Amino acid sequence: MVTTRLRYVEVCAGAGGMGLGLHLAGWTGTGMELDPDAVATHNANVGPCLAADITSASAPHRADLVAGGVPCQSFSTAGKGEGLDDPRGQLFASLLRLGVEAGARCILLENVRGLVSCGALPVILTAFRAAGYEPVHALLCAADYGVPQNRVRLFIAGFRDAADLARFRWPAPSHGAPGNLYGLPAWRTVRDALGLPVDAPSNAVTASEGHDGLRGAHGGTQHRASAQRGGGGHGPHPATVASARAQACRGVARRGRGTDVSEYPAGNPGVSWVADVVPEARYRPTVDNSR
Repeated sequence: MVTTRLRYVEVCAGAGGMGLGLHLAGWTGTGMELDPDAVATHNANVGPCLAADITSASAPHRADLVAGGVPCQSFSTAGKGEGLDDPRGQLFASLLRLGVEAGARCILLENVRGLVSCGALPVILTAFRAAGYEPVHALLCAADYGVPQNRVRLFIAGFRDAADLARFRWPAPSHGAPGNLYGLPAWRTVRDALGLPVDAPSNAVTASEGHDGLRGAHGGTQHRASAQRGGGGHGPHPATVASARAQACRGVARRGRGTDVSEYPAGNPGVSWVADVVPEARYRPTVDNSR
């Protein structure tokens, strides 16, 4: 018996995060990406990826699925809020055009949930229907599927055939909040994902004043507040923690991207930020500040 593998085209493919998942699920296909470094990374680690401008390029082949995480800066609350007035905010139209060219049974768009709050969702759903695809949409959180990151994203799946739409279901969560009512395993932590023992040593995560980011204390620069308060390296003052966190989040927002560091322990900002000191249960999935 010959089994035909499903084929995909991924636009705005980047380094191939979506393509990698499709390959692991048994699909085969091609990425399309403008950035040459991302194209090289994609080709080396995931599969075929073409250097292409999706506003003018044609679909490389027929496909069952055309998918893409078109740029989110236009819709992210960390950005300028230009929404559909930003040329990047119109790239969903190129995704739909390529889907039609490829004869896709499904077109999938992924983006930040700011696309909903900025009012662009009805416009994009209408465009899906105009292209001949009936859309359904949902907000999904990566932590609910075993990824140690609180990353909420909007997914829009448009189907050409009513039969495919009738069969479609969003995946059921595999994980949930600790003590959830559904009996699901608790959200995974970075420690879980890396298979580290609870008593394994790990670096402190600190924020340096005047620096728009986060870095480890070991091998890096300890927060100046530790020396100022004579703390002997036991961690900054609670007020400094709150200030540093705010500075870091503002820095991330200015750059328009997320951060992969673990949340500071909730409810007790004076506690050390070293993972082997703070009980594991106090850590949530890593934080994603892009919206």
